[in-house]
Amino acid sequence: MIRCAMKKFQGLLLVSDLDGTLLNAHKEISKENADAIEYFTREGGLFTFVTGRVPQGVGPVFDQLRPTVPIGCINGAGIFDPQAERYLWQLPLPQDAAQLVRDAQERFPEAGIELCGFRFNCYQVLNSILERHFCDEGLDVTESTFERFGEPIAKVLFAEKPERLEPIIRFLNAHPLAERFDFIRSSAEYYEILPKGASKGDLLLRIAAMLKIKRGKLLAVGDNENDISMLRAASVGYAVANAVEATKQAANRLLQSTCDESAIAELIHSL
Repeated sequence: MIRCAMKKFQGLLLVSDLDGTLLNAHKEISKENADAIEYFTREGGLFTFVTGRVPQGVGPVFDQLRPTVPIGCINGAGIFDPQAERYLWQLPLPQDAAQLVRDAQERFPEAGIELCGFRFNCYQVLNSILERHFCDEGLDVTESTFERFGEPIAKVLFAEKPERLEPIIRFLNAHPLAERFDFIRSSAEYYEILPKGASKGDLLLRIAAMLKIKRGKLLAVGDNENDISMLRAASVGYAVANAVEATKQAANRLLQSTCDESAIAELIHSL
């Protein structure tokens, strides 16, 4: 009788954040991370990422690594099949988000405002922080408004220096329309308006259900506040060494390596 040995990571799904976790400061996947992921998948594991980026902003990453299973994007608003290059699930913002954005722009006219669609992005207000953000993700964008965007909007991102972002956060959360949306701080300089119920944690569970992976076989790793729901949804949640304190507190395990020190390789080898 021939017995087929089970591969080492069979049945496991490992999900990583991109910026500040899988990607280093140069927005690249290190050779150590790439080799570890190849080893993980060769031994039967499934690997993907859940990111705040839109699929068109993941393009440079796909040049190094294109998962064979769906990715999560837009901080919980979309699931994208990178092989077929199409969405499997979408959650758009309701139209009254336009009023919330207009009111915030009137109050904080210098804040960068990015409108994220499911196919393309635009800016409503461009500042230096948002300009750098577009360069980092390799996005070629034009100016538009909520009303002229031309397709459902998935999220709105406000970009401002950390000390100037705090009043914007307070304003948005105190707005009469605030209860119709979810909000997340995705970096020190970014604050986002999301559809109600959108989160990386929910997306992780949706992807796992699509792949028929049991919840006890889910591993997740991240660095920022928008990763917390994902770490809590996983059976084991990891925080990289450069993670913000709130994310470290939410994690089951803390890695010793930063994103610049190939933290994903450390995680995989620890398994």
